[in-house]
Amino acid sequence: MHDVQNVSCFLIYNDCIKSRRWLVMRQRKHMGNRNLIGPNIAKIRQAKSFGQGELVRLIQATGYSINQAKLSRIEGRKVSVTDKDILAIAQALNVNIDELFVHHHTQQ
Repeated sequence: MHDVQNVSCFLIYNDCIKSRRWLVMRQRKHMGNRNLIGPNIAKIRQAKSFGQGELVRLIQATGYSINQAKLSRIEGRKVSVTDKDILAIAQALNVNIDELFVHHHTQQ
């Protein structure tokens, strides 16, 4: 009898873990609201057929230190961006800083 209870508790515990993981993964899909330019960076990057890794290398070539995780968080509007971030990203994408702030009606 104890074995059946232990198995039941184990299954319930596993369901809770799976449920929590699913909720965490689902939350990551939502855009943040910490910057305005993230989606524009992603659109410009994709229009130039760059992956995030390639853009990171171009940014690093300007002498600015950034990694792919930070770029991903910027594009997802999860973090604020500094003036140095903006300048380095604009230089790497070869665009005017103003283009990063252009509002597209499809964004929320």
